[in-house]
Amino acid sequence: MDILKVSVLALEADEPYDSTHIVDSSANVRNLLDIALQLVPLEEMQLLDEIHELYQENKQQEKENIQDG
Repeated sequence: MDILKVSVLALEADEPYDSTHIVDSSANVRNLLDIALQLVPLEEMQLLDEIHELYQENKQQEKENIQDG
């Protein structure tokens, strides 16, 4: 149910949206993120973290090379 509520909020982001069905949007988002975390295997999350760290290091290195170059 939370995914539907968050989807409604995302679609209505430009306009104020008043609904009796969506009481606590931050709780809906938290629950949705918790579900997403449960769906991704731990090993895959660790790999994604490592890939992201390498990407950030590479991005910083490229920035330094441009400044030096």
